[in-house]
Amino acid sequence: MKVTFKGNYTGSLTTKFTIAKANQSLKIKSPKKKMKVGAKAKIKIKANKGHGKVTYKVSNKKIAKIKKGKLVALKKGKVKLTVTLRATKNYKQKKVTITIKVK
Repeated sequence: MKVTFKGNYTGSLTTKFTIAKANQSLKIKSPKKKMKVGAKAKIKIKANKGHGKVTYKVSNKKIAKIKKGKLVALKKGKVKLTVTLRATKNYKQKKVTITIKVK
């Protein structure tokens, strides 16, 4: 970038800068934080336009699993659901984790 002064001002300034990647916004809208054994809930998120690829992960596959974009409660316990938006050309990676209690 170069700035050159005009009028009664003289001189110029040249500098380099880098545009940093922006943070992605991510919120898990569904499933709810409590589920019953055998219940299925579609995983819904709210993210910025142009977000990276979405991936889902559960902390304990014996308590709940992910099948075709749905969280399936298998047995009683607590499980953490982590949703990740991968980094893109313009955005940094973003992760959000919620805890779900299966009753």
